[in-house]
Amino acid sequence: MTKIRIFPTGEETITNLGALFISLAVEQINQKEIFTVALSGGSTPKSLYEFLAQDSTADDLPWIKSIFSGVMSELFRLTTRIAIFYMLR
Repeated sequence: MTKIRIFPTGEETITNLGALFISLAVEQINQKEIFTVALSGGSTPKSLYEFLAQDSTADDLPWIKSIFSGVMSELFRLTTRIAIFYMLR
């Protein structure tokens, strides 16, 4: 059963989501030697990406064994797609 957790601030939400993301990624790598994830673009997940890029907790993730793909649910102009790519890198 899925557990829904509600945090009092956006910062606490991102911190806990980032920790969960890293934990699940490490677990997957330990089981299957590789972690694959599709990340959406846009401003909503940007805080999570910034957390993963800057927080020392992310040092626990074997990045070399991780495959990240960017996905979009809508069609965007080329300039928008390029901007999303640079946000994800």
